[in-house]
Amino acid sequence: TFHQGRIRSITGANPAAGAEVSETVPNATRWRLMALRIILTTDGTAANRRMELTIDDGAVIFSTHKSSVQQTATLTWNYNMLPGLGFEQTTLVVDTLNIGLPPLLLAEGYRLRTVTASIQAGDDYAAPQYVVEEFVDADA
Repeated sequence: TFHQGRIRSITGANPAAGAEVSETVPNATRWRLMALRIILTTDGTAANRRMELTIDDGAVIFSTHKSSVQQTATLTWNYNMLPGLGFEQTTLVVDTLNIGLPPLLLAEGYRLRTVTASIQAGDDYAAPQYVVEEFVDADA
């Protein structure tokens, strides 16, 4: 039996330089994703990176949301992902990209991951910050 959801602000794991973000919904829990902020700082290597948010169940990818803008070397960009902005809409304002998501209810074991085209060894994602409505199984 799942109890009424509670709003949580969560700071995720901070990946090492050159590594992708990966967050997993805990056991006996469901999340309604309300907002997700990911910050990427690119190193000096000349390459165009394109951040993509991938959502899967640990085996099968069922949703991808790609930035329509490429991030070049030596920049720090904030990626804000929110339901209600318009599905697959990306807008760039100075150093912030706003990416629309569909409403998402994620079951236990589902993952939120970045997949970054042309990621470099010195590129660095900060710890992601996200807000979820969390439902916990009281019988677990």
